[in-house]
Amino acid sequence: MNNGIDWLLWPSTIRDQAKRIFDSLEEGKTHFLINENKWDQTVDIVWKEMNKNYPDLKIPFHSRWRHFDIGKQRLNKVHDQSIESMLDLCFISVLLDAGAGAEWKYRYKKENIAYGRSEGLALASLEMFENGLFGAPFEVKGDVLKELTIEDLSNGLQVSEMNPLEGLEGRLELLKRLGEVLIKNKSFTNNRPSGILMSLASPIIDAPEFLHLILIELKDIWPQGDKINDQGLGDVWYYRPFGERNDIDAYIPFHKLAQWLTYSIFELLIENKYIINNISGLTGLAEYRNGGLFIDSGFLIQKPNVDINIKWKADSEIIIEWRAITLVLLDKLHESIREKIGLSKEAYPLVRTLEGGTWKAGRELANKLRNGLPPIDIIRDGTIF
Repeated sequence: MNNGIDWLLWPSTIRDQAKRIFDSLEEGKTHFLINENKWDQTVDIVWKEMNKNYPDLKIPFHSRWRHFDIGKQRLNKVHDQSIESMLDLCFISVLLDAGAGAEWKYRYKKENIAYGRSEGLALASLEMFENGLFGAPFEVKGDVLKELTIEDLSNGLQVSEMNPLEGLEGRLELLKRLGEVLIKNKSFTNNRPSGILMSLASPIIDAPEFLHLILIELKDIWPQGDKINDQGLGDVWYYRPFGERNDIDAYIPFHKLAQWLTYSIFELLIENKYIINNISGLTGLAEYRNGGLFIDSGFLIQKPNVDINIKWKADSEIIIEWRAITLVLLDKLHESIREKIGLSKEAYPLVRTLEGGTWKAGRELANKLRNGLPPIDIIRDGTIF
């Protein structure tokens, strides 16, 4: 069925394994049920959100760059430097962008306005980047990342007892591991993330192959996830109902942050005249905004015997199932939206529905129902969600 660990590093495997769990859902073997009567309502929620956010339906990619704008152009100084500076910022900012929690805020010094969640993390990463915390100003260097301290990152993110940030230590470990990889891996010339450009043999890029390259080059940075033969797998999790731990078929890959990074890089490369083929080969993002959409719309239901008061770890069966089911439902929902718009997969890939879209609709529902918190409580360490 597969060719070893490398099999887990392809988006086609993400879809195939997610579909296996979805099949188990339909057989009644997971922690969830579905209410088919709520499907049209779920699609309508997303369709209305898309029309509200993008009335002309000219929807950009769901990428990290959206979180810097918030109605204003804040990237001009970095953009004027080079594509390399933009790529360096992209890597850092994506890796810092895992759930911040409801309490944390970042006061953006240039405007003296406080922002939370993904927008706050984006602006924090921008100011740290411009101030040279990760290298020289407008650069990220492996040797500097490797020496980052918890005080450096805490100060940069304005963390305090009154302003707590979930997963601070996990974020630091992720950046320090990236520093080690930038120094060790020859694919990153000049010890910078943007050095990955030199690994591209052509300006014509196949999307799944590029993601595979990213996953191979960054395989040593992920502190979370399962291991096989002491090799870290990143956002890949053992799912007991599918077999023993020595059976690769029992592992479920998601690669959420890596795909988020890849989508963000693609937007920048397209702006710089690169051609990206088969973008639809990548998957949706298995995180709590997209997943929350399906629960909060009433389509996906936790079984009555599931304890809703538990704070679940990322390797819990229920979380693995929730994320896998989310990916299948995102594909199904995207097809419904694409039919409304009347465009092909090539003209209107999934990444646009995510932006339009499912992520924003999931956030809006969570804000109305629980002050932005996810419908299933997850232990977030700053490296996965």
